[in-house]
Amino acid sequence: MLKGKNYDFNNNQIEIISYQGLPIVINYSINTKNKNIENSTYFSMSKGHKNSLSKPINIKSHPISMEKLNHFEQIFYKDIPHLLKKNLADEPYLINIFMFHAAINDFDDMNDFFQNAIKNLTQKNDIDNYEKAKNLYLEYLNFGENNEFYDTTLIMAAIEHTDISFIKKMKLRKINELVVDEVEPQTYYFTRCSPLGKAIRLNQYQIISYLLEKGASTEIVCISKFNEEQSALALAEQYKNKKVIKLINSTLKPK
Repeated sequence: MLKGKNYDFNNNQIEIISYQGLPIVINYSINTKNKNIENSTYFSMSKGHKNSLSKPINIKSHPISMEKLNHFEQIFYKDIPHLLKKNLADEPYLINIFMFHAAINDFDDMNDFFQNAIKNLTQKNDIDNYEKAKNLYLEYLNFGENNEFYDTTLIMAAIEHTDISFIKKMKLRKINELVVDEVEPQTYYFTRCSPLGKAIRLNQYQIISYLLEKGASTEIVCISKFNEEQSALALAEQYKNKKVIKLINSTLKPK
């Protein structure tokens, strides 16, 4: 299991460092013709000394070259979305590439790396990058073992793209988190909103209804550039959307 460990690469040797036990060193050689790893051995380390005799191991995967990592970067920035999706589906060792890529770029863990990647992809209202972010999320992040991944940035992007079908596939973790939603270019004042606040500002009734159904808070959905807190009802009244006002009022009434 590669997750949650640090790596030190040195020619034909990898040192795996983990809080779970002593460092492990893997020595290997590569067949230059077929690129397969062969003659692999490992041993554990204690204060720089071998703790046991070298033992043979069978590594079935192919080595990850810098060329592979460079190609991986191109997937993010140049390939069109359906090619990224195909790469994710066809490459059985791509998750390992994600892990190594996270490690060499000094990210704390995989969730940190993925959140940064998705944030970069969704910074601009670009449909291709948004589709890439969706592919990454659905392929690797929407599973039980990734419980620490917070998807607020991607929720906000989905609201911008009026993508209710994708929002229904999301975990909606931190559904009430307020994040920067709008920055004034001259003053750099900014407004923070929750996903519900953003949906109200964009008048997206279906998404508003779904977020309320999923338990989104109506108490504070936006904080203005002057640090004024706004409830869902106050924000809907500001935008004079009678249908949304009626919907929010229906959720506020005791059942």
